[in-house]
Amino acid sequence: MTRSAVRTSFAPVRLDGRYRFDPVDCGTRFTTRGDMEAQGFFRLAEPVFARMARREWVPSCETIENVLESGAAASVTVRGRGPDTKAPP
Repeated sequence: MTRSAVRTSFAPVRLDGRYRFDPVDCGTRFTTRGDMEAQGFFRLAEPVFARMARREWVPSCETIENVLESGAAASVTVRGRGPDTKAPP
């Protein structure tokens, strides 16, 4: 099992996202969850923010699915680091 998490905070809205990859007999199960919380006056607009986040989240998940299914996961660049570069100190 591999897990990954992301937290974005662009005041006054916070989004926590979690990705989980589990090996299964036929490949990899990809599970994702996102939680959003608006603060103060912006709680009234929370449904709008949720739709906006969903519009971004769904294509991101589809991209991850496509990469996993293509077998190209080893060549994906993460945070500007490719497989042949060293992590910053």
